[in-house]
Amino acid sequence: MGELPLDGGATGAALFGGLADFGSNPYLQAICGVHPPKGFVFLHELESMAKVKDPSYFEEVLKTKYAIDPSIYDIDIFLADSGDRYDFSASGHRRFIFCGAPRDSFLSIQTSLLDKGVYPTRLELSTLSTIGAVLHYAATCSIKEPILFLELGIHGAVLFILHEGKLEESIKIQRGIESIFPHLQEELSLKDASSAQRLFFSNTFDFTDLGPKLLAEVIREVQALTGSYEVRTGQLVEHCFVSLLPRNLAWIGQTLATSLGLQPLRMNYLSWLRMLNIEVDDGVDLTNRGPRWMGLFGLMAQYAASEYSAQPKESNETTDKQEEIADSSKVAN
Repeated sequence: MGELPLDGGATGAALFGGLADFGSNPYLQAICGVHPPKGFVFLHELESMAKVKDPSYFEEVLKTKYAIDPSIYDIDIFLADSGDRYDFSASGHRRFIFCGAPRDSFLSIQTSLLDKGVYPTRLELSTLSTIGAVLHYAATCSIKEPILFLELGIHGAVLFILHEGKLEESIKIQRGIESIFPHLQEELSLKDASSAQRLFFSNTFDFTDLGPKLLAEVIREVQALTGSYEVRTGQLVEHCFVSLLPRNLAWIGQTLATSLGLQPLRMNYLSWLRMLNIEVDDGVDLTNRGPRWMGLFGLMAQYAASEYSAQPKESNETTDKQEEIADSSKVAN
C-alpha cells in the first residue's frame, strides 16, 4: 500500500514502483474513487409524493434548489433509505440522494488516469464509498448514536450526519481549509495569506495549540448545524469523522472533535477488513492509516444494505468480533 503523486512524470509500472503487477498489459485495470471539482452529494426529501415518478421534476429541483444544470452534469439518484439506484417506475419513496459532477470533470479525470497507465473499470465518487464504509463500520461496532462526518476540502466542506445505516443530513459549508490562512497570518504576524498557506502545508510547524483559534469559523458553523439537527430529531451526535486530510493535518480532526465535545471515530482497519473477508498481507501496516483511507477500503468492500444498521449482539462470536474492533478504536459505545 502506498500513496503516489499524480503530478509527476512517471507513468504505468514506473509510477507504481512495484505496488502493482502490470504484466504485459500497459494498463492497470482498477476501480477508482475520485473527488471531481464541483462534485456533489445532496440529501433531498420530497414535500409531495405526487411528482415522484416525473424525471423532469427532479431536474427542476436540481436547477432551482441546488444550482445544478443537468445538461452539463453526470447525475445519479439513489434511495436514501437503502442506497439502491432509483427506478422512476417505483413509488412510495420520499428521501433521495442526488450525486454527480460536471461531465467534463469526469472525462478529465479519466484521461489523467489513462495517461498514468490506469484503466478505470468503474469511476465512483469517493464521498459515496466513504459514507457506505463509515455506516458499515459503525454497524459492525454497534454504534447507534449519530456520527458527524465532515468532508473538509480546500475551498469548502460538506457536513454529513450518519445514523443507524442512513444518511440523515447533507449540508454544504462554504468554509474550507483556506479559511484558516487569514487566522494563521494574524496569529503568527505573517506577511500575507500566501505566506500562511506555505507554512500551513510545509509540515514544519505544530498547529495543535493554535487549532481552536484557526478553526474557529468552521467550528461555529458545524456546531450550529449539528445543534439544529439535534433539536429537530432529539438525537445527540456523539462521534466525529473528518475525511480527506493527510496525516500531517490529523490535528484538524482532533481539534474539531474536542471543540465540539465529540469522540473521534478511530478506525481499526485490520479487524474490520477481516470481517469483510478482505485479506491483508502480513507486511502491510494499517495501524497508522488515517480517515482518508476509508473511501479506498469502501471501494473494495462488498456488503448488503441490511448490514448498515447497528444490530443487537446476538451471540458470543458476534460479540467477540465487535469488541475486537471496539477495544482498539475506543469509540464504540
